[in-house]
Amino acid sequence: MTLDIPRSEYPRPQFKRKGWQNLNGRWKFDFDEKIKGKREHWYISHDYPYEIVVPFVYQSKLSGIHDLRFTDHIWYEKEFELKYSPQSPNISNIILHFGAVDYFCYVYLNESLVGYHRGGSTPFSFNITQFVNPNKNKLTVYVIDAALDPRLTRGKQTTEKYLSGCRYEKVSGIWQTVWIEYLPEYYIIPNKTYFKANSESGEIILTTNVNKFHRTNILELEILKDGSKINPEAFYFDMNLRNDLYLNQLTIKTEIDVNQVKRWDIEKPNLYQANILIKDGNSEDESIIDKLHTYFAFRDLKIEGKQILLNNREFYMKSLLYQGYFPDGLWTAPSDEAIKKEIELTLEMGYNHLRLHQIFADPRFLYWADKLGLSVWGEAPNAFVYDPISKKNLINEWMDIVNRDRNHPSIFAWVPVNESWGLNDLKNSEAQRHFLRSLYYLTKNLDPTRPVIDNDGWEHVLTDIITIHIYREAEEITILPIITPDIGDNFSSTTDILHRATFVGNASYQGQPVIITEWGGWGYYKPDPDRKPSRTTAWGYGGKLYHKFDEVLEKYKKYLMELSKRKEWIKGHCYTEFCDQYQEVNGMLTFNREPKTDLEKLKKINDELP
Repeated sequence: MTLDIPRSEYPRPQFKRKGWQNLNGRWKFDFDEKIKGKREHWYISHDYPYEIVVPFVYQSKLSGIHDLRFTDHIWYEKEFELKYSPQSPNISNIILHFGAVDYFCYVYLNESLVGYHRGGSTPFSFNITQFVNPNKNKLTVYVIDAALDPRLTRGKQTTEKYLSGCRYEKVSGIWQTVWIEYLPEYYIIPNKTYFKANSESGEIILTTNVNKFHRTNILELEILKDGSKINPEAFYFDMNLRNDLYLNQLTIKTEIDVNQVKRWDIEKPNLYQANILIKDGNSEDESIIDKLHTYFAFRDLKIEGKQILLNNREFYMKSLLYQGYFPDGLWTAPSDEAIKKEIELTLEMGYNHLRLHQIFADPRFLYWADKLGLSVWGEAPNAFVYDPISKKNLINEWMDIVNRDRNHPSIFAWVPVNESWGLNDLKNSEAQRHFLRSLYYLTKNLDPTRPVIDNDGWEHVLTDIITIHIYREAEEITILPIITPDIGDNFSSTTDILHRATFVGNASYQGQPVIITEWGGWGYYKPDPDRKPSRTTAWGYGGKLYHKFDEVLEKYKKYLMELSKRKEWIKGHCYTEFCDQYQEVNGMLTFNREPKTDLEKLKKINDELP
């Protein structure tokens, strides 16, 4: 990370263009505790007393402020010059992108409002072509993040002024990269671009959208290997302007030799590079108007009975819970190298999966998972209550993220809700059960290629995989049967352990795969192994801390041995967790990502069991 431009890597790695500009770095900043900024027109003139390093939130050390106060209103300002002039050849549109701003924001450029956005974890953009000056520009962002509003999709962020239990530091304001993209008159829209690749036939179907399309434009797809095109000519051209052009939606089909197909797998994460081009069919050389570089994979994922099949082989999930906080950056990783290291450490420990928990992943995280070969789940940060606003917040963000991330081969499943958060009366409320079903079907509509887990942990209504959270000793899970339960079973044994029903309404076991998606969580505080457990300073599940991590490993191994006896119907597990999170000290690593044991020793256990 450089001092001037932190997180300087390309922020949208799956869809890249050459013409872009990073606006991260030092911005002016102020708290607006008296809520007077709009009334006093701070977007026109204000004396900002602070300086903040974007994209790190003011609560983080890397922001340069590290202020933990609870305040709902904050302001940012940045002066910048355009990297390319609006009069430059082939530049007709200048797009301002925000990776994520928590939670609601107004965006002003040169004292004019260009737009606003609601949603703490989703990307958004504005066409600022008509607002920019050829020389200096002033960008102002006014953020509202209601610290105590339980309707916001805040995930594990605390609503208290101290940290306790499973609640961690608040995240307010800009927390992903701010950047500018320079585009031609006609351009491809990345978040509406989707590949379907059939490994049995070699067929590739690209569905994409464009901002507009001239009757002489040509849309072309190039599949690349070692920089050379390997597919037959594949393009879209229709002078009659069929109806789908009015919807700006275009489809191209092509293929490669099926004998050349190399599937994406955990051991061999094969990726195919591609260029999507808009060409000028009216020019003699069919000159390129827009070029979007991307990648995709041949990867077959399906459920057959109680099995999860990856490329027609059974996939047994060995996972860690991953909550995504960094000591100095909170939700924002300090560097791209730090993100890559998270994936490498997971593989080094012998896991094939991370269960991303109550946080939407940085696109760079998914990029490295794609590239290095690690499967993940896409899980939404949830609100704490059920009402019309919380429902709208979840639906809007969920649709944006599924559309953003559905091209990543590393994503194996979608999880809109965890442990009935924001749906706290599923047992008695038919309305809440209908809403949960609607989330399942909405997700299937957006991406029919992946399993959907309606409500991770318990109280399932309609799900492709049954997931159960059991924070108990190995001896206690012996209550789970060795052989596969009968169709129609309601899993009363897990209800006895959890005091929460595995199913609600008319739902029951229908032969789906079953995964224990939270277990263990045994605490070991490495800096002080004799520390007494406390929910505010250091704790683990079971109400105790262990003096030696070898004690934790023995319990871990014993639990896996019990799971191995049930491989007939339990198809994976997820231990809590990847690393310590503040006062929650049950990680395989410390909060600073320091191993608590020899990782080769842990990998050997995972390789052998189950």
